[in-house]
Amino acid sequence: MTERLPTVCIIPAKLTSRRVPEKNLQKIDGVPLLVRTIRTYQDSGCFDYIGVSSESERVREATAEAGAIWLMRPDALSDPYSTMKDVVLYHLPSLPFAPTEFYLAVGVATSALLDPGDVAGAVNLCRSTGRATMIVTELPYLLSEVLGEEDGHLAPVLGQGRSRDHGTRYVDAGALYVFPPFTFQRHQTFYPPDLQGYKVPRVRAVDINVPDDLHLARALYHYRKLGYPE
Repeated sequence: MTERLPTVCIIPAKLTSRRVPEKNLQKIDGVPLLVRTIRTYQDSGCFDYIGVSSESERVREATAEAGAIWLMRPDALSDPYSTMKDVVLYHLPSLPFAPTEFYLAVGVATSALLDPGDVAGAVNLCRSTGRATMIVTELPYLLSEVLGEEDGHLAPVLGQGRSRDHGTRYVDAGALYVFPPFTFQRHQTFYPPDLQGYKVPRVRAVDINVPDDLHLARALYHYRKLGYPE
């Protein structure tokens, strides 16, 4: 019997954020987004190790509250220009696993609306197919409706078109990325060759980048809490 390889999750969670102050510690129903995310990942039953990368003592305290492992991030990777890719590559050599002997998941600290079943679905899809997998959700508008502005004038970015010309399109939900052993290290991107998507409804996939996204996430949480259909 082939030995089961562990699944390791790294969640980058710096305290600073340019558009939503202290975004990862903002609360939904009294619980920080980061803590909700960690608990969802734990409840999925998929992970042998969950580490949270941050420079912040407050994030360390939230990580300990949720029962995850704190990974201290150097100041050089804590400025607004450091990327998730840089952070993950920094921590990988210090993990207590051989580089080619674990599945890697990279979680977004604010993916608190996911269900444990969404997380498990993405991880199991990666394991069963041997392909990198990200959580995606359906794009709610046509590509031809995307407008760019220059000198006060709007114009379609990608040209004109009708819905039947495009088919169903999906967008990265900004939630979870799962990689077969050594795939992320080899390609050093969240979009490696042969990437596939695990699809979730938009009510569970709000990528929080601006204050309105946070307001929407809070509203959707209470919408679901009240038992309305998804």
